[in-house]
Amino acid sequence: MIEVFNSLLMNCTAARTLYCMTCVPSITDTTQLDKFRVRQNLKEPKCESMEPVECLPQEDTCVTITMQIAPKRFWIGSGCDQRVNYVIPAEKDGCWDLTTLSTNRYPGFVEERRAIQRVCLCGTQFCNSNGSIFGYGQIKLFLPFFTILYLHVGV
Repeated sequence: MIEVFNSLLMNCTAARTLYCMTCVPSITDTTQLDKFRVRQNLKEPKCESMEPVECLPQEDTCVTITMQIAPKRFWIGSGCDQRVNYVIPAEKDGCWDLTTLSTNRYPGFVEERRAIQRVCLCGTQFCNSNGSIFGYGQIKLFLPFFTILYLHVGV
């Protein structure tokens, strides 16, 4: 009986493995952190191409983080992570603009820099691909709905 239960538990766990998308690495500008990759100095706020990655059992969310680091230069992190690492409610999928503060300490002075990071979280298979509803496409999807709602209420 215990063996049957353990077998069922293992099958359920295997069936719940999450797969996310991550930026294809480049030799010159990629940092790998477990199942999460960071690309720097991209010309647009999206990966040129992406590939699937199998998340670790403790990783329960797909993430894409974008940040502008200079004019026409972007930093993108994408892949798997744990939802508890973010201040966004667990039941919500979507994108949020969060203010970040980075501090660099040099001899004689401290440099602080504030930046806005666009953090997108989702919990379904391959949901953080470049073609997902995250980002600018999200606005395009909701504008017709609000226009229809406004016309209906305004009449």
